[in-house]
Amino acid sequence: MSDFMHKVFFALWPDQDLREQLASLQQPVRQGRLVPVENLHLTLHYVGLVDALGCLLEEAGKIRFSPGSFRLERYGVFRKARVLWVGPAQWPEELSELASACRDAAGTCGYAANSERFQPHVTLARKVSRLPDLPAFEPVEWTFRSFSLVESVSTDRGVRYKVLRTFNA
Repeated sequence: MSDFMHKVFFALWPDQDLREQLASLQQPVRQGRLVPVENLHLTLHYVGLVDALGCLLEEAGKIRFSPGSFRLERYGVFRKARVLWVGPAQWPEELSELASACRDAAGTCGYAANSERFQPHVTLARKVSRLPDLPAFEPVEWTFRSFSLVESVSTDRGVRYKVLRTFNA
């Protein structure tokens, strides 16, 4: 076991244009703590604390998946986690299969999978206990052709996310 632990997760990582569209969905939010724009992403599978990255990188590199797309079209709140999010009403099987493959890769490396049902979403704000009254918005189209292994790094100015490696379809 190394002295340094990495907190990691698999995610869809938006390009700059998509990131700007996601940021625009944060603009009307007046409660909670907004997620920094550079941290906006869609988690496929949260792995947690790991002491080595080699196995995860190797197993992720073996994942074969089909590209796909979905529409972020509704706001929601996870009350227990106190998270305001935007997500799809429906999503393609390709997205669920990719999330499952990421979970399986983590399992192969000895990291237990959580039992929560996959609910694709982008967290916009934290510390929100109920859905605020927000204006309707034009759905945001997200086409994915890659996924990333991302590390959560704590800094003096809060958490920042660092893409460790991106894997293409």
